[in-house]
Amino acid sequence: MTNARGESVVSSTLQTQWETSTMTSGLLRGIAIFRLVALAIVIGTLVTERGSLKMTVVASVLVGLTTGATVLITWLNVAQPAALTSVPVVGGEVLLGALLLLFDGLVFRTGHVGSTQAGLAGSWPIAGVLSAGVALGPWLGLAAGSVMGAAHTLAAPLNGVSLHSSAVLAVITSFVLYAVYGVATGSAVRVIHAYDETLSRSRARDEVSRTLHDGVLQTLAVIERRSGDPDLAALAKEQERDLRAFLAGIGHGQAGLPGSGSRRQRVDAGELRSSIQQLVSKQLRHTSTRATVLVADDTPSLPAHRADVVLGVISEALANVGKHARAAKVTVFVEPFGRKGLFCSVKDDGVGFDVESVREGLGLTSSIRGRAREIDGRVELVARDGMGVEVRLWA
Repeated sequence: MTNARGESVVSSTLQTQWETSTMTSGLLRGIAIFRLVALAIVIGTLVTERGSLKMTVVASVLVGLTTGATVLITWLNVAQPAALTSVPVVGGEVLLGALLLLFDGLVFRTGHVGSTQAGLAGSWPIAGVLSAGVALGPWLGLAAGSVMGAAHTLAAPLNGVSLHSSAVLAVITSFVLYAVYGVATGSAVRVIHAYDETLSRSRARDEVSRTLHDGVLQTLAVIERRSGDPDLAALAKEQERDLRAFLAGIGHGQAGLPGSGSRRQRVDAGELRSSIQQLVSKQLRHTSTRATVLVADDTPSLPAHRADVVLGVISEALANVGKHARAAKVTVFVEPFGRKGLFCSVKDDGVGFDVESVREGLGLTSSIRGRAREIDGRVELVARDGMGVEVRLWA
């Protein structure tokens, strides 16, 4: 869709996605600089603390591996930035950082770990924890930090330091700090991404609003005033109201969820049932189709955005029933699925169609499958000629 100036109405969305990617790349470049500084400290430690080493060759090999990994990751920053967020790269760096911390207890003489002397790993492993938080999220960032902390803790007994020694307190403290680094970085990046997504939607809605305000909305208003068909006038009025609500940022314009958007945090089974009943009244009021709504009482509460997506899928499925099915009855059924998900079915007894010979329309491809992808859900369509249609959603 383009506006009067020929500009794409999705340009703001693409711009914000580019900004988000740039933000992540910027964070990873900052970590790359930190990693280079940390490598210099590791090399300096190998030189200045060589008198405390009892396994000089092993320590040198580890520093060599660390140097190679640093060079590789720095090169990826320039040549293949997308690879920096891959599991093999992040996992390999975390593993190497953990080995550096663990071998602190083996390559140095007894009593070195927990002392005021510099360790072989230095702060290099922190780069791996930060990368895990940025690339994989707070929980895997926490896991990476915990791996580092565990390796540092195990280095103490390997170095002959008693677990009851006061020196171990510093090691345990570092365990906590490593974990905090990972979860805090991942959480911060997630918050930034969420903000960017909200900003993207706002920009896109503003452009759509400018494009449609003087066109579609005025056309609907003219139809409402001049149409001699009461049903057509009522439909135009309703569509104008829904479109204005969407452009004003009230919600998705389809779900009809009371208090949707940022005003509500979660939606329980009772609220979901009420919203589905509203959709049934809206989408089927000009038909003779009878509807049954069944929502299990133990259906888990959903975040507001997730509930909006589920209701949007149900709304589009019901709209298709009203337009095409010529059904006597439709049943909307919702029940729990897995630990926190749900299964939803919209099934009618209408004319159906042959899924092998009929091409999917925009409603199914975009409004149903597209919505499901937003929440990593799955859609299945079951249809036969003369035997109705069932839309199944796992969310």
